[in-house]
Amino acid sequence: MTVGPRHAPASLLDRRGDEDRCDEDFAAHQNSNAQWRARRTALTVKTSSGAGTSSMLRWLSRRDQSKGGAAAATAAGGRDPEMGDQDAKMRARIDASWDKLQNHPDIDERFKRSFMRAYVLAAVFMLDDDHDFTRREQLVEKRGKDILKLVEFLGKEEPPVISEEALAVARDDGVSVSTREIVSQPDGNSIKLSIVEPEAERAADRPLPCVVYMHGGGMASNSAFDPSYQTIARMLAREGVVVVVPDFRNCEVPTASNPEVAPFPAGLNDCYSALKWVHDNKEDLGIDDRIMVAGESGGGNLALAIAIKAIREGERDLVQHGVYSMCPYIAGQWPQDVKNNGILGTSHLDSENNNIFLYMTPTTSAAMGYNLEAFKAKDPLAWPVFATDEDLAQFPRTVIQVEEFDPLRDEGILFYRRLARNGVRATCKQNMGAIHGSEIMPQAAIEIPLDTCASIAAMARSYPLE
Repeated sequence: MTVGPRHAPASLLDRRGDEDRCDEDFAAHQNSNAQWRARRTALTVKTSSGAGTSSMLRWLSRRDQSKGGAAAATAAGGRDPEMGDQDAKMRARIDASWDKLQNHPDIDERFKRSFMRAYVLAAVFMLDDDHDFTRREQLVEKRGKDILKLVEFLGKEEPPVISEEALAVARDDGVSVSTREIVSQPDGNSIKLSIVEPEAERAADRPLPCVVYMHGGGMASNSAFDPSYQTIARMLAREGVVVVVPDFRNCEVPTASNPEVAPFPAGLNDCYSALKWVHDNKEDLGIDDRIMVAGESGGGNLALAIAIKAIREGERDLVQHGVYSMCPYIAGQWPQDVKNNGILGTSHLDSENNNIFLYMTPTTSAAMGYNLEAFKAKDPLAWPVFATDEDLAQFPRTVIQVEEFDPLRDEGILFYRRLARNGVRATCKQNMGAIHGSEIMPQAAIEIPLDTCASIAAMARSYPLE
């Protein structure tokens, strides 16, 4: 899933309008490093929390913190004199993950640039499983503290330099962005939808296809209004499709746009409600029946879970146009003594991809945050690896996309193989040399998100084969 420094707890965020915040974030990206240092706001980074690598995280370090001697000691490789034992342990984990990324000879060098350091920090903090909790509420409380500590650590890092080409794809020319609020069922809660439309195609006054995109973050963190997801939505829209990004309830980390935190099935129900709303409002949105679902990491989980839910509830037509799931975070647990069991292959092993950007825990920490009882019950709506052959046989055409050096690679590939064995029109793509969440990292290998958006949009524009 995609995790990182995206959001501080809601209490730390001001309550400006979501679109205003997005505009300010994009403007902040264009500031010089000197201006950024002065303001200490909104950096573009990505997160991955157990799978879901996804997005850009907002660092809201409001303190004018001096970097002085402690930062100098850290930069020189020494230990910060103010660092406690727990901080030193986290620093060691960060360094181990960073070193594994840097020293792997076959990882694309563009994923080794200095800006990735912030991503690594975010992933280490948001996937930290160093606890003996027995209740989800304890873990949620810990994540709030982890966010604060992450902000502190990020404050000691050099700000990343965002490339001109990455800034270019984040532009808002050629698209219109709006926000709608809907009621999610069955809880009756309100959620926001970020809707991005292509202006040129809209001017042609003909119905367009639609992509309902679920953001990553391991179902635990991030927001539809994070700069990285707004960027991907704009890139997709410029391919000639309407993009709807549900701001669903996270299971661990609140956001300014959706401060409610709730376990599974809350987030899934929000996304499913958003998809039904899109179908019910096709004329208002200017779209036709070509409505597909997509997502990366935790969003990849939700895209597959939506398909299973639609099939089980007799509403397969909701997903008939297709599913596009990238680096799906679908296993729930990654034991080191389990491999090649039909769910996990070998990519999660420490000897292979584990701790390259993401550290996938052998404990039930991730499952606890989402809903431990659902994991124990092997509920495929929570963790799609548990889908039955009966579920899979009814899937619409599906694309699974994975990264060569992602710990989650093999669970995605094995899910594809099960789809294929059940007669589904399924394909699987692998980005060579890439790490988890590369689809939403235009500041790294920009060709990957460009190609991915073109591929998703091509699938959306095509007419059904069945």
